[in-house]
Amino acid sequence: MRSLGWDPLCRNVDMYARTNEQSKGVDLLAAFDDPQLGHRQGLIAEAKIRHPLQGSKVRTEVAILAQKVAQLASQVPRLDVGEDVHVTQLGLIVYDAHPFDPEKLATALSVMQPKGMTRAEWPKTVLVVGPDTLIGLADAFSKAEPKRFFWPPYDRTPGKWAHAAPPWQVTAGVLAWRTHDRKRVLWLRDPLPHDDDLPSVCAIAHDWQINFDRIICSSLSRDRWATQRTRWESEAKKAKRRQVGNVPNQVEPRELSWDSLTPFVDRWGKEAT
Repeated sequence: MRSLGWDPLCRNVDMYARTNEQSKGVDLLAAFDDPQLGHRQGLIAEAKIRHPLQGSKVRTEVAILAQKVAQLASQVPRLDVGEDVHVTQLGLIVYDAHPFDPEKLATALSVMQPKGMTRAEWPKTVLVVGPDTLIGLADAFSKAEPKRFFWPPYDRTPGKWAHAAPPWQVTAGVLAWRTHDRKRVLWLRDPLPHDDDLPSVCAIAHDWQINFDRIICSSLSRDRWATQRTRWESEAKKAKRRQVGNVPNQVEPRELSWDSLTPFVDRWGKEAT
């Protein structure tokens, strides 16, 4: 959490939506500063340690957490640790599961429909982090420790650098940060299997108006990179003609495997605290 600039407020607590109602367990209550909206957001997180990932179960757990966030959000500012939290609309489920299949997780989430929520309660956003994100970030952080994270522009809101990482970019597997020596790093979680994936990275650099010094690709294999190197070098050369949106001459294929994951608590280590 702290590696991402998110502040843990309390762990393993029972919270009440209303007096005399049954309490609801919360694994972790955290907060982060949103530089674009200008307020401090609360986040209710649950850890599913050593839980196998099953599509139907994931959908159920996401729906349950969404309802929990909706019911408990108004209580967060009443806590001593949550006095400065302006809004709590975000839930986070962290899975450490083996075996792990990223495609099955993506499919399960893509067909999800929120249930059991009134229109007044919805939308509450629940993000899901799998072991590919956990291990990929831990590896990337060990190679290039972040100091500031980039919040991409949207609508008419410009992009901003901030202490906290944008949760949506973490779970999307596309995160940019600046290191202590001011190197700009782009981290990509997924294996980039399509021929247009690597050139699309140049479009990200241009859209975000960032000259990247390093691009770390957690799942990209060295064999795959070898087939795309020439095309990438051509795209990088084109990008260097611009004042902003430059990319390095090569990316860093880490070729991490999720088939032999050791438990989250063993591999993530200090990066999770």
